[in-house]
Amino acid sequence: MKIKLCLILFLLSFTNLFSQTWTKVQEGTFTSFVERMSFINSTTGFATYAENTGGIVYVLKTTNAGNTWTKITTSCSNALYDVKFLNTTTGYVASFNGEIAKSTNGGTNWTNVYNNASAFSLYAINFFDANTGFAAGQNNTVRTTNAGASWTTGGVTDIVYSSAVLSTTKAIMCGTNATDGFVYTSTNAGASWVSTNLSTGNTLYDIFFLDANTGFTCGNTGVCYKTTNGGGSWSPLTTGATVPLSVVYFIDANTGFVGGSNASIYKTTNGGTSFTPITAKPLVTQSNYDMYFFDANNGIISGSNGAFYQTSDGGNTWIINKNNFTAQLNAVSFINSTTGFAAGVGGAMEKSTDGGLTWTIQTNIPVSTNFNCMKFPTATTGYAAGLSGNLIKTTDGGSTWSTQTTGVASAIAALDFTDANTGYFTAPTGVMRKSTDAGVTWNALTTGLATNITGVSFSSANTGYITSTAGNIRKTTNAGTNWTALTTGVAVTMNAVYFLDDNTGYAVGASGTIIKTTNSGTNWVTQTSGTTNALAAVRFGNTSNGIAVGTAGTILVTTNGGTNWTAQTSNTTVPLRNSFIQPNGNVVTVGGTGTILYSNDQVLPVELSSFTSSVQNKRNVILNWQTVTETNNSGFDIERAVKSENQQWNKVGFVAGNGTTSIQSNYSFEDKNLSTGNYNYRLKQIDFNGNYKYYDLSGEVIIGKPNSFELSQNYPNPFNPSTKISFEIPVDGYVSLKIYDISGKEVTSLINEFKTADYYTVNFDAKLLSSGIYFCKISAQSDSKDFVKTIKMILSK
Repeated sequence: MKIKLCLILFLLSFTNLFSQTWTKVQEGTFTSFVERMSFINSTTGFATYAENTGGIVYVLKTTNAGNTWTKITTSCSNALYDVKFLNTTTGYVASFNGEIAKSTNGGTNWTNVYNNASAFSLYAINFFDANTGFAAGQNNTVRTTNAGASWTTGGVTDIVYSSAVLSTTKAIMCGTNATDGFVYTSTNAGASWVSTNLSTGNTLYDIFFLDANTGFTCGNTGVCYKTTNGGGSWSPLTTGATVPLSVVYFIDANTGFVGGSNASIYKTTNGGTSFTPITAKPLVTQSNYDMYFFDANNGIISGSNGAFYQTSDGGNTWIINKNNFTAQLNAVSFINSTTGFAAGVGGAMEKSTDGGLTWTIQTNIPVSTNFNCMKFPTATTGYAAGLSGNLIKTTDGGSTWSTQTTGVASAIAALDFTDANTGYFTAPTGVMRKSTDAGVTWNALTTGLATNITGVSFSSANTGYITSTAGNIRKTTNAGTNWTALTTGVAVTMNAVYFLDDNTGYAVGASGTIIKTTNSGTNWVTQTSGTTNALAAVRFGNTSNGIAVGTAGTILVTTNGGTNWTAQTSNTTVPLRNSFIQPNGNVVTVGGTGTILYSNDQVLPVELSSFTSSVQNKRNVILNWQTVTETNNSGFDIERAVKSENQQWNKVGFVAGNGTTSIQSNYSFEDKNLSTGNYNYRLKQIDFNGNYKYYDLSGEVIIGKPNSFELSQNYPNPFNPSTKISFEIPVDGYVSLKIYDISGKEVTSLINEFKTADYYTVNFDAKLLSSGIYFCKISAQSDSKDFVKTIKMILSK
């Protein structure tokens, strides 16, 4: 039996519009360099911070092993370079203005104890004991013997960058005389220093000692030296680095690290005999300045962009500290109302599973390129692309990613897919590629442009648009084979394009430019944006509601198809790079310093075009329905009622919606193993804000009586410990359903009573039985016919 009915429904009214409020769910805390760290114990430490706002200078403090840091105002007037805490209360910082400040209450308050009137920067500070210490830097060394109450000048007049105290009287510093790398040794608690020329032509930036004998120093062009006799002699090590190394740290005699420019990290497990490069995730292109390990596994790195990296596996992998994520995010895409991805600089990829409220850094990205764009043509298949022609693909919803061969070496700027197999990307100098095999191969297209192609948007399988410099927009109506120049009326660079359908589209660009077409690009109208800030992206949720974002934290929204654009308060001044209107109508915007903004009070419609049913396998009902458009659609409750005068509706399932989409969507649901009877069905379409609307299936579904006796094979089989047994009887009668073991002994009786003609399913729980072969036997007796059948079942525990 099959019933097919069609229900044509009207578009629901639109109630709420884009939110006027944005929640900043993520933004990099520190953007200036963090030079040196000093940890008191396994949880509490301090770091110098280069921010100088109106003469206010900060030191950073953590009480949870570097997971989060708090700014504390110091008494210094310029950026801090080094910090040294002697215990939980007493610590010192040194500044670029030649200042030394002291705290006696765990960093809460600071008082200047030395100032050389900004003549010389102080880069290193250290102490032999509670009273005797020294600071050195730009052609100047100072010393105290009374806990900083007074300081005397003298000693090294070269540039010193780092120091290590070996005993209560011995210390070694490293630096340069402006041409060569030197180490400076004191054996009288800093009263005098002896210099040794160690590295010709290479400045030495850091020094570290494991104990009184074993130490290391590193510097320019990747040089590194080791001593095993307290600095009496030094041997060169081969690090493999060619960039300046500004930090060296050893956990023990075998395991150590060097790091420096271009986010470089090298690890040794044989005391420096050889080093292996380590790639941090994501790769923020900063200089690594300092390192500290709390134990053999857990360590932290500070650097030039204010980012902290952490490791929990002995330095084999380094992950950026989420609370100080500073990588610019350029792309954002959601595959449903909860799961989305953001991508950006250095191979940065983050994932949200709660609609964009919280994000987790992904460590499974195979390249460390700067990602510029991202697209998910299906819920499981997605692409991200960026510099040097890099393109990665996932086919399992982001669980794993693999690299794809693109055939270009330049930066991929924009990406779009029309279906799971057909995609396009753009690159500089008019380069455009097309794939028809899900990104396996990419073929060149001739666009007629010689300048950078900044944006691409396909409104259908054949019709697409690209943007470029000087107001250039081109159109194809044959899937990219040919491109036609359009007259836009503007001459600025257009950064992005977005088409709702083949007719209606928008493009945004420099100087706050927004243009719109309603006739497939034949004519464009310049819209009043109200800003001169460059706009980087534009997106629409439906024909009325759209958003454009750009530099200086610019967010513009329209609720009337672009006739008017209104600026909203973003609570940030960083450049915003992209926005995505989630399937539920919520909006996520991403940008500089890891910024992610979230807005959540949109309500948009669902348009249902058909709702049909069919009966399969005699007692399974298949429901099919189709939507033309959806907005804010959380999904559909499927409700069923047995037809009667006082019928009651019961929820029998749920099918998730596609949120917001202008693409036709097909849905189905199978209601299995029904008994004989007449049934009504309806859909309860639910918005993410809780609003709902019912759609009734026109007509009833009839499950007729069986037309023969039947005992079906149990499922599952083999089973452990329970399985389902289904049977059907076409007439009323007495039914016996019993289980026997392999010897023929009756184990249990499941049914032994009169039954009306119908379909039946019973559960057999064998938890008290041992593994083996069992038999199920049905005996049905009626006035017209008797029926007996046996099936074999396997219990496997």
